[in-house]
Amino acid sequence: MHSASRRLVDYTKVWTCVRATAGGSRTPMRIASDSNVECWSNDGKNCVWDNNCDTYVASGKSPSAPLVCGCMHKQAWGTVGYDDPNHWCNDGKKALGANPTNPNCTPTSAPTTIKHVVTRYE
Repeated sequence: MHSASRRLVDYTKVWTCVRATAGGSRTPMRIASDSNVECWSNDGKNCVWDNNCDTYVASGKSPSAPLVCGCMHKQAWGTVGYDDPNHWCNDGKKALGANPTNPNCTPTSAPTTIKHVVTRYE
């Protein structure tokens, strides 16, 4: 009797073709080192949305400048990507089982308060 074995995939290392809700195209995605979803991008701003998803993944290479959801996406597009349920960031989050630690890109520490001491001489 043979038992079925299940291979676990580490989505922080493996690029996977994920279909977008909006438009239905596929792009390679994976979980970035900061726990956010990232897409295959060569300019750091635009995911590759063409018919070559499987070719990119099979190449074993990595893109020159992946676009990462969260803070990087907010800097490039003015939104973190997770705030729209139909955005590719959410598609990747669901498909890859990502659990971003700071999906809204909120500051992680309290602002520093500086006190000024004024001395008056009369």
